[in-house]
Amino acid sequence: MRKRIQNLRAAGFDIEGRAGDGYRLDMPLYLLDARLPQAGKGSARR
Repeated sequence: MRKRIQNLRAAGFDIEGRAGDGYRLDMPLYLLDARLPQAGKGSARR
């Protein structure tokens, strides 16, 4: 998960929060996965 957050940060998304804080995102993760398929690798389906 940490690597995925770093990938999203590198793509220019501002991500705040900590592991226990729920990762406050500007948009749902499935939308981020739709825009960044290389960072998703199917991890959106839990």
